[in-house]
Amino acid sequence: MDQQFVNSLQETLTQVTLPDSAAIKAATNKLSNEFYPNPATLPAIIFILQNNTNEQIRQLAAVESRKLVNKHWETAAQSVKDEIKESILNTTFKEQSKIIRHADSRVIAAIAEFELSDNKWESLLPLLVTAATDDSNVAHKETATFVLLSLLESNLPELEQHVTSFLELFAKTLHDQSSRDVRVNSVLALGSVANLIESHLNIDNQLANAFKNLIPSMVEVLKEVIAASDEVVAKQIFNSFNDLILLDT
Repeated sequence: MDQQFVNSLQETLTQVTLPDSAAIKAATNKLSNEFYPNPATLPAIIFILQNNTNEQIRQLAAVESRKLVNKHWETAAQSVKDEIKESILNTTFKEQSKIIRHADSRVIAAIAEFELSDNKWESLLPLLVTAATDDSNVAHKETATFVLLSLLESNLPELEQHVTSFLELFAKTLHDQSSRDVRVNSVLALGSVANLIESHLNIDNQLANAFKNLIPSMVEVLKEVIAASDEVVAKQIFNSFNDLILLDT
């Protein structure tokens, strides 16, 4: 990797975070016109995401990385893809900031959309399922369930074959007593699982019934969130429940 290129990109990202409208405008133009059309920017910005010590820069890098995955992933060299996939999982699970972990998770989900569509990255889902139920590390459970939520929101057809496994997993994590985030992520993810079940004209009754059995537990999580006066999360869960109409008829 060209370190001079990385340094220049990093400096330009830093300019975007300054309280200077002229500097922000100039940096934004440079990113859009010089850096983002260049495929080399994808691995460079991932490197910055993983190594910069400034949280604001890491968060910005994560947001932009997701866009660049959609732009450059298909044409990236296989060696670059393999390195990014391995490293971003490690750094996401180690990231201390929840906001950045969530942004990183969105990057992982964006990559997974391409990889799973091509029947690649077969190790991802088993790794996430294992981490989501690892009682030795609560942060890993929260991260894994959020990555799964982010991925399920894509409604990727390749995920349909895993619906039974998702239902089994979230049946457990809905009752995880170590973290409300794990429980909330599970409810929101199940809203997307419902979409996968409903994607067929003839809904699988066995899957539908298995899902219905989880609804009382989902409602309990909603009650918990309302009791905590968390209006933002409560609204997210209410929106997720709107996707359950077909399965509950």
